[in-house]
Amino acid sequence: DGVRPAWRFQARDLSRNAGLMVSWPVAPNRPAPALAPGQQWQVHARVRHPVGTRNWFGFDLETWLFQKRIQVTAQIREVPGHPAILTGVSGRPAARIDRARDEIRRAIKAAVPDARHAGVLSGLVVGEQQAISAGDWNIFAITGVSHLMSISGMHVTMFAWLARGLVGFVWGVLSRPPLKLALHIPTPVAAAVAASLAAFAYALLAGFNLPAQRTAWMVTVAAAATLSGLQAQPWAILSITLLAILILDPLALLAPGFWLSFFAVAVLFGVPAHAKGWTGAVRAQMAITFGIAPLTIVFFQQVSVIGPLANALAIPLV
Repeated sequence: DGVRPAWRFQARDLSRNAGLMVSWPVAPNRPAPALAPGQQWQVHARVRHPVGTRNWFGFDLETWLFQKRIQVTAQIREVPGHPAILTGVSGRPAARIDRARDEIRRAIKAAVPDARHAGVLSGLVVGEQQAISAGDWNIFAITGVSHLMSISGMHVTMFAWLARGLVGFVWGVLSRPPLKLALHIPTPVAAAVAASLAAFAYALLAGFNLPAQRTAWMVTVAAAATLSGLQAQPWAILSITLLAILILDPLALLAPGFWLSFFAVAVLFGVPAHAKGWTGAVRAQMAITFGIAPLTIVFFQQVSVIGPLANALAIPLV
């Protein structure tokens, strides 16, 4: 949108194997190029190193790009006699996943005529945050429910919990004579493996952001404990997950989502577990609100005053 519309997306320079942040301007008198994930294009572009402002109270573009392993920015240029050429489509697993996400997003857009509602649904289903309008993001930020509008740990946990319960039920039924599956693979083991696979599948479908990664790894560590016959201690699960993510992606330390996600779980683990029902839910919500408020102020320079009440209504609804 805006006065000078353009496609903006992450890409990779295949000749140099370098990450790019690309801007492809859309000419007003020409149709916009039909771009899709995984396409390989031959284009003319102006390439340069990313430059951002050194303002502590603003968005740090250079650090954000560095955390995503993007070395340069590129702007597509129209050159007479040398049009952009689509040369192929990538068959890499990451490209296939992105194409599947794009197809789901397009299906939602086609099925829901209201663009505003379609954007929120795309955010909830495949983590497509860009589909949500700036006005709606402002509302979500003011009310403190932004974490519910993109795939977060809560969504992945719910999906894994549903998969665990469903497989546990089906496995229990199939363990009756004559199959007796539980004699070969115990029901808790089958349910734990199903929860881990479901968590990783949904995290990949959601773009594999840090909160989703953290949850998928925590579910997997808990499943590994079940397989090995060990008791899964919450702090041990969180510590092993933290170590695994930092080994696989040391630059995750630069992402606000890394600190907010792990700190929120640590706050929840620190809340006394003796309170049940609504009392426990209220206590956990207040602990999260006040526990991550300092980080929210540091990263986003704002905190929602009505966040606890809004989340008390929004979380059960979502």
